[in-house]
This record gives sequence, C-alpha cells and structure tokens, in this order.
Amino acid sequence: MLSALLLVTACWLGGGMEATYDLDEYEFNAVEISTGSGYIDITAGNDLELEAEFHNTEDEAMLRKELIGDVLVITSDCATQLCSIDLDLVIPAGVEVIARTASGDIDVQEMEGGAFLETADGMVSVIDLEGGLDVITVGGDVDLLDIDCDVQVTTVDGSVDGSDMALDFLAVSSTNGKVMLDLKQAPQEVVIDTISSGIDLTVPVDEYDLTLESLSGTVSTYNLDDSDGAARIITAHSTSGSISVTGD
Repeated sequence: MLSALLLVTACWLGGGMEATYDLDEYEFNAVEISTGSGYIDITAGNDLELEAEFHNTEDEAMLRKELIGDVLVITSDCATQLCSIDLDLVIPAGVEVIARTASGDIDVQEMEGGAFLETADGMVSVIDLEGGLDVITVGGDVDLLDIDCDVQVTTVDGSVDGSDMALDFLAVSSTNGKVMLDLKQAPQEVVIDTISSGIDLTVPVDEYDLTLESLSGTVSTYNLDDSDGAARIITAHSTSGSISVTGD
C-alpha cells in the first residue's frame, strides 16, 4: 500500500491545526472515507486537494491516507468526543464516492460517479449528482437537489427533502421524519415507507399505478388518475402519517 497524499501546508488555527494535501499526482477512480467524528465535504474540481482541520489533536497520524489499487482510502482514528477531523475534498467529477462518519454532516456537490453516504449523527446534503445515490442516516435530515440518478434513502430520525430530481427509481424508508419530494421527470417506480411521518410527493402528470395506504392518516391525490397496470408505479405506505401525491 502506498501513501496517496503529499503534505503541502500545515498551520495552527484558534480551533485546531489545519493541513492541506495535494492529490494532483495520483490517479484514482473511487474515494472511500471513514471518520469517527467530523464533517465531510466533497466537491468536483480541477485543483485536486484534501484540506483537514484537526480539533483537540495535533497528531497528523490520526488521519491515515492510502492508495489501494484505484481507490483512495482516507480514515480518521478520532473517537467521538475525544477529537474530530473535518475533511474538505476536491476530486474529479467522475470519481465514485463512499463516505461514512459516526458524528458529522456529509455534503456532496457536482459529482458524476455515484455516491454511498452514511452517518449516524449528522445531516446529508447532496447537490447536482449523477451515477446513483444511496444514503443511510440514523439521526440526521437528508436534503437532495438537482439529482439525475436513481436514489435510495434510509433514515431513522430525519426528514427527507428533495427537489428538481430526474430519476427512474426512488426508494425512501423513514421511521420518524417527513418525506417531501418533488420530481421533475416522471419516474418508473417510487416506493416510500414511513412509520410516524407524512409523505408529500409531487410528480409530473402521467399515468401511474398507485398504491397508497395509511393506517391512521389521510390519503389524497391531486391532478392524478390511478391507472391499474400502468407502466409507472407509485407505492406509499405509512403507519400514522398522511400521504399526499400531486401531479404537476
């Protein structure tokens, strides 16, 4: 295994140490990031680099960087509440992203290679993504904007808010968080399940095979016809939340 990063600068700030690592000399098709505590911010760009801000530690060895095959692997050894490392990456747009953090937000922008994002305690924000998206959160909201790929979201205690989305397949599962989605392209299939939260879905006017069920909440459709056997399918289930599906 080879070290994948070259330290360019390091400085000490009021909140901790900040270091910048050059990524320009290395070729990778995927990046895999795992942190115990700290936010992860990933965006596409030409000046490839990693900026790391260390809190409650000045030990750079807490941040491990390795190039394994064509995967850039970045791992933080900081344990939650002991120290944290915030990461800002600029990488090629076509790189696949895998990012996990136990405590911290994840922001991804302008990527084309797809993303798998997981946080136990933090918000996930994705803007302008292609290539497929899979999000898992325990205690954080999910915000999606300008998504042009299939999406799967699983959250325990967080809302899911998405707009300007063009996709064929969408699956959302939420235990305790409202689901609000606005699709700009008629999907092939949508599957949404919630337990104690409502569902508000807006789709382009088209023929849909609708299956909408709530045990103790209201169910309503606007400007849509339920066409049995239609090629486009919308399925929404909720235990105690209302369901609203609107054609626009």
